[in-house]
Amino acid sequence: MIARNLRRAAVAVGALVVLLTGTAGTATASGGIVYGPEWRKIVNAETGFCVDIRQQDGPDVPGSRAQQWNCTGVDEQHWLPTPVPGLSNIFTFTEGRNHLCLDVHLASGDPGTVLQQWPCNGTAAQQWEIRSTNEIVSQVNFQCMDTTSRNKGTVLMQWPCNGNLAQRWVLKKF
Repeated sequence: MIARNLRRAAVAVGALVVLLTGTAGTATASGGIVYGPEWRKIVNAETGFCVDIRQQDGPDVPGSRAQQWNCTGVDEQHWLPTPVPGLSNIFTFTEGRNHLCLDVHLASGDPGTVLQQWPCNGTAAQQWEIRSTNEIVSQVNFQCMDTTSRNKGTVLMQWPCNGNLAQRWVLKKF
């Protein structure tokens, strides 16, 4: 019940942000893909696993790492893509359990830096380009969201974009 109310509040806030920024409630990523203020799961094209927040790190704790996991529909796998005002094809991703943002740890530009959840702050570490190639690209250093393994539970990181399926992600409606 609480989670559902929090999700509704986040959608309402997302809709308000969209209205205040002058857009019509949706944003178009490259390739003509339209994302509105609704929850999505982010699915790896190679493994079929969803972006998830590690339970072992404490799902409500800032700094908990993102991982790939079976798509079960839990709140930790709900992501709200919100357009960044004034930037084409750039989004933030807010997580559905505690409404923290997908973030590059310490805003590091180093390849292999882990992805985590962190309080939303509007920095480049929380801004992601969704490319028509299904790559999700950090705006810190323009590296791709990547997984180093096909195994469930593998922590996600940023890595130079190389076209591998491990760097291809699909945003799907629940």
